[in-house]
Amino acid sequence: MKKEDLKTKFVSELLPSFNADKLYEAIKDYNDEDINSLDEVKNFLCFLNPENFSDIDEYYQALKNTNYDLLLVEVSYKNAFFTKEQIEDLKIKNNGGKRIVVAYLSIGEAENYRFYWNKKWNKKRPDWIIEESENWEGNYIVKYWSPEWKDIIKEYQKKLDEIEVDGYLLDTVDTYRYFEENYKGTVIN
Repeated sequence: MKKEDLKTKFVSELLPSFNADKLYEAIKDYNDEDINSLDEVKNFLCFLNPENFSDIDEYYQALKNTNYDLLLVEVSYKNAFFTKEQIEDLKIKNNGGKRIVVAYLSIGEAENYRFYWNKKWNKKRPDWIIEESENWEGNYIVKYWSPEWKDIIKEYQKKLDEIEVDGYLLDTVDTYRYFEENYKGTVIN
């Protein structure tokens, strides 16, 4: 591990793909130690795009057969979520050690491939969906403070809690910048 990483207790890894859709080899050797907190993590896998797998079971097996200390992963595939039992299994590395499983959750953008997406929104979006992200096709900047969006996020979080992931990787928390840049000095509802 790099000296500066030790100071911050941050485990640095290079992602082989900006889309986070490929498995890769960890920088730090795998181990069979039980991992009970983030302080103990020596390597991790960030895998957010399972579209290259044929189904959720193939995706689950690929993750299960790894020895990473921490999985930062998408826990659904084409609107089917991993089961509580599958998450429990993923908390055990292939070599028998315990690990941490953290689920991806975008809170500042709605994604048109999620279980919550209403097909009607493809023709007419609700007021709280602003525009498509210029960075990701199918992702839409939202008024994250709107009651409707909050309800959707609460429902999503409930699903993650039901399958008992260890935590959430919150993405698009910087959406407020979009509003600062585009609506400066304007009151928006």
